[in-house]
Amino acid sequence: MTVTHAQPFVSTPANEQLLKQMLCYLHSGYSVHLQGPGGIGKTTLALQLADRLASPATLLRPVPDTGQSLSGPAATAAPALPQAGTLIYDDFEQAGPQVQAVLLAMLDEQQSRYQEAAESARQTILVSNPDLRLMASCDLQTTSAKLRDRLITLSLPEPDTLTQQQILMQKARVEAAAALKIVQLKQRFLQQTSAESAASLRPGIMIAQICQQQRIPIDLESTDFRAVCRDVLLSRASCSLLEANEILWTVFNWLDRRDLAMPAAPRSRALAGADSAT
Repeated sequence: MTVTHAQPFVSTPANEQLLKQMLCYLHSGYSVHLQGPGGIGKTTLALQLADRLASPATLLRPVPDTGQSLSGPAATAAPALPQAGTLIYDDFEQAGPQVQAVLLAMLDEQQSRYQEAAESARQTILVSNPDLRLMASCDLQTTSAKLRDRLITLSLPEPDTLTQQQILMQKARVEAAAALKIVQLKQRFLQQTSAESAASLRPGIMIAQICQQQRIPIDLESTDFRAVCRDVLLSRASCSLLEANEILWTVFNWLDRRDLAMPAAPRSRALAGADSAT
């Protein structure tokens, strides 16, 4: 799949520093590898990097069970990779051995061209989630290790609370206090239920966007808000549904006590200005 425009991107100091580092490595002839838990924005960051390079991005993803690419040739045969632009291969460690062998040869060719002072027409960004690695044969593990040896790996942690709050404010157009409430609720619930996707930003974005679009007040007194939180969060818990539901109500009560203890936050000026403009 060729992507001509980057996905909506939330610029934060941490993200801008990462982009600066990655641009430095790519301009030096090296490919980069973004590693981290699912749902924290690795692919979005890679697409933004391609946008900063002003080059069309080709996004490929393997299908774990069959080794076939969702957008491109089968991973069981040597794929015809793009000769120019930015190649982003998502979850590359789940690709078949022949795909990884082709990627390995491609990285060697790119580095060789750079060392010969010949400008490479292609940059490569590989993305992986260490929690999703498959049981692989010895040959595939060896190829994967060789690939990693040629990459500069940046391990991306879960964004801090302030960054997550900013992401919700920009993506869902909610006020600062409401965004913080959703982030804190999501973080505490997923941590207490030992959810596999505890670092994912997606649940918070879902809750914020649904409430904003459907005019549901982000208020713990709202039964509709609680219902949205319940439907988005409960299935992500690693415990029983009954236990997860009890934990969610405990988190609601914890947040409610915090709200009573804190003064009301002033309305975001940026959002107020946007509302008046519309």
